[in-house]
Amino acid sequence: MDKKDRMYSMIQDFLQHAPDTPPELRGKLEDIASSLEQYPAEEIDKIDGVVSHPAGQGPDVSQNPVNLLFQAYGDMEKYAYTGEKDRELYSVIQQMRGFYGIPDRYFP
Repeated sequence: MDKKDRMYSMIQDFLQHAPDTPPELRGKLEDIASSLEQYPAEEIDKIDGVVSHPAGQGPDVSQNPVNLLFQAYGDMEKYAYTGEKDRELYSVIQQMRGFYGIPDRYFP
């Protein structure tokens, strides 16, 4: 499974197991999923967070799906750990930690 498929799967699993996701988070995740569809898998695989161009000369990476999903991680984690949630949500959060290399004790 490539990066694109893994990201899409994590988003879909999260939304499936969290039917009462706040509308703003649900909308953000749906937007990320739709932007994933527009990126070729090869381009997603190339995105690794390494800076390869001087500021202003390289492509704008702030709006790529890899970065957007990382930005949504904090909200997803906060939602998953508040109240009684489906245990599958914890699994999605663990998958995201592995995908992004986030330690268990991540404090943004």
